Amino acid sequence: MNKPNIFDSAMDYIDENICLNSEEIYRGIYVRSGYSDADFNKFIAIATDGKLCLRTYIRDRRLYFAAKELVAYPEKPIVQIAHDHGYLEQSSFTRAMKQVYGYTPKVIRKKQITIRDNRLHFSDFHGANSRLDEVLDQLKREGDLSISDWDYFEQFINATNEYGFDTATCCAISEVADRIGVPFWILLNSCFDTMVEVRSQPGYIPPDIETIIDCGITSQEELEEICTYYNCKYHHLSPMMVDMYRQQNEK
Repeated sequence: MNKPNIFDSAMDYIDENICLNSEEIYRGIYVRSGYSDADFNKFIAIATDGKLCLRTYIRDRRLYFAAKELVAYPEKPIVQIAHDHGYLEQSSFTRAMKQVYGYTPKVIRKKQITIRDNRLHFSDFHGANSRLDEVLDQLKREGDLSISDWDYFEQFINATNEYGFDTATCCAISEVADRIGVPFWILLNSCFDTMVEVRSQPGYIPPDIETIIDCGITSQEELEEICTYYNCKYHHLSPMMVDMYRQQNEK
């Protein structure tokens, strides 16, 4: 059997010690993996597109195991299950269950509701598509684009031709523009002006080279391989991700 990678090993630790408080779990993760809760926070946030962080993931795991107990042990008091999973008050436990699952603990028990297992696995984080991928897929399928998608596509091509931005950079700018509600072309212009200003400063080091140095990557080729493996941009990488890549690809 293959040895679990760093991420899956940490997720195993969380499940095995779900009744500990969060700080104890953080310390245990560090002892097991050598990486802090901040490192795992960053990876989970990147991998889930900001939908989760380590703290909310641990909360969700507590509620998942608590929900299983509600169904499996109908005679066990709800207040005891709440205490066992880190809730001092049954009322706060009830609010959390209602918020995350849409049901109160009493309803979950009475209706024998099965809660979907929300455990994260390292293999879950592959294959995310950018908006460019979606636009190109639509073009292939339908042979035509909406006005907004066509404008986006033209802006993208102009950015690569006029500004010299590569595809990965344009995708990153596009994602940020969508998130902050700024037109793509405005952010492109601003990024180009900033790039020219920064690169003219003495002592400038290209950001991809900084990533190589900070993450202990051996070459530009390895950087590209790791980014391809995670389907991410180089600025998303962390030393933990590099270690996991190397562990997964050991011969």
